Amino acid sequence: MTKPIRWSLGVFGALLFAVGVLVGQQTQRSKFDKYLQPRTVTDMQLALIDAQLDRIRDATPYESGVRVPEIYYDAKTRSVRAFTLVSDELTKQPLTKVRGTLVLKAYGTLGDIQGRIPEVSKEDFIMTFRDFSSDAIKEYANGSKPKDFAEFVNGELVFK
Repeated sequence: MTKPIRWSLGVFGALLFAVGVLVGQQTQRSKFDKYLQPRTVTDMQLALIDAQLDRIRDATPYESGVRVPEIYYDAKTRSVRAFTLVSDELTKQPLTKVRGTLVLKAYGTLGDIQGRIPEVSKEDFIMTFRDFSSDAIKEYANGSKPKDFAEFVNGELVFK
């Protein structure tokens, strides 16, 4: 083979490799893609299920000062998120008890999710605990924005 042909083949091979890498990066799929495929569930059915869950959540008392969480998928961060409220029953307890209760609630919620979507890991899961104590409710009534009490991220609890 002559030098120009080898050189041309080398450039062509490098270009082909670069295009392959570029296309491969663009088509990288989420491990949750199979759960994000369209299904034959109508908007009406989803709205009614959501309404039923809200009614159940509203009728369920706080357990150890923590409300039943709302769970959703955040497509921007490709993570499963949970949001819940914490009351005085928990916030007035000693810090070790508060930490233990919140970690237990977070891992319990993660376990429930993993029972349905095994691919979800603790790195894919974020749970936010919003302060809904009597003091916080008074602040909200005066126009203050809601405040997060703690967040469970990457398997760790962080107080806000």
